[in-house]
Amino acid sequence: MRRILLSIILISALLLSAVPVFAAEALAAADPAAAGDLPASKAAGGLPSGPGAAAEGGPVRIAFIDSGISTKHIDAARVEAGRNYVFPEADTQDRIGHGSATAGLVLGSSDQGVAGIFPEAVAVPLVVIDAYPSGAVNNGGPEALTAAIYDAVDLFGCDIINISLSLSEDPDELRGAVLYAESRGVLIVTCAGNDGAEGPVYYPAAYETALSVGAADGKVHASFSQQGADIITDGTGLTAPSNRNGAAPQKLSGTSYSCAIITGVCARIKAACPDSSPAEIRDVLFSLAEDVEEPGPDAFSGRGHVAPDIDIPGADSAGTLPSPGAVPADAKAAKAAFGALRARLRAGSLFGLAAGAAAPAE
Repeated sequence: MRRILLSIILISALLLSAVPVFAAEALAAADPAAAGDLPASKAAGGLPSGPGAAAEGGPVRIAFIDSGISTKHIDAARVEAGRNYVFPEADTQDRIGHGSATAGLVLGSSDQGVAGIFPEAVAVPLVVIDAYPSGAVNNGGPEALTAAIYDAVDLFGCDIINISLSLSEDPDELRGAVLYAESRGVLIVTCAGNDGAEGPVYYPAAYETALSVGAADGKVHASFSQQGADIITDGTGLTAPSNRNGAAPQKLSGTSYSCAIITGVCARIKAACPDSSPAEIRDVLFSLAEDVEEPGPDAFSGRGHVAPDIDIPGADSAGTLPSPGAVPADAKAAKAAFGALRARLRAGSLFGLAAGAAAPAE
């Protein structure tokens, strides 16, 4: 049965020596539509398509496919209405808290004292997991996730899609949506997963064009961060806006939040060079990474650690990418080699293990 996994690691701010609590909602989803069926956004005529707003001189637009965004502590002027795929008649306010945390790490919150990675962005909440008034969680499954990706591209004109969620299976329709976003110039950033060295392969993180983000504890991968990440960034003890009235900001850990940080960094790259393609953004990001574990790309830290406040090389007056000196000449070869490494990881052959097995974290 296909599932959306909302993987959250919470660290209580009330404990001096907090123990992470792992919470994963893995709720049964409705059977997805046949792979040949198009989501509503593709079936309807007259919808906008083409490059995102940044390429046309507007702000960088980021779709957050998540639980919504609460505007209690996040500037409502930076958040559009979006769409709710779980309860179509409902709004996109966050009733769970996860989406507000991911979006809030990018946008920040002045009243909760959270500095955003890129507060100039416009956030588009696309809700694929929501809660009933009782508090019970409901999710739209892979069908909602797939439709949200198409809508982020075609209906909402987004430049970047943040997916801090995971599927445990590889549906054809999701794979097709991820490839479609890449073909339309929209970067997908997603989380590697929080199950550590023994964790299974999750999607869309395992797709070649999805930028998979792992969590760092200091400058090395956190113990819970899974194999196959392209990049790692801060992922423990993060401060993020809350979705609750009058509440203090949340203290959180997990690859979901590392994913949001890298989304913010990629938005800064996109703003510096509005015409950059997803592949070019990835190459610039990889060139900024500090190699922190095994020399070269490795299983847990990928290309290395990127600091949330990393300096982004500016675009020149023609609006082109940074000079060749900022992006190594062998970036494409290195990326191809890393792609081969990820393929071996997915096949379970990197460490001479059977498919599904995992190497020790040490």
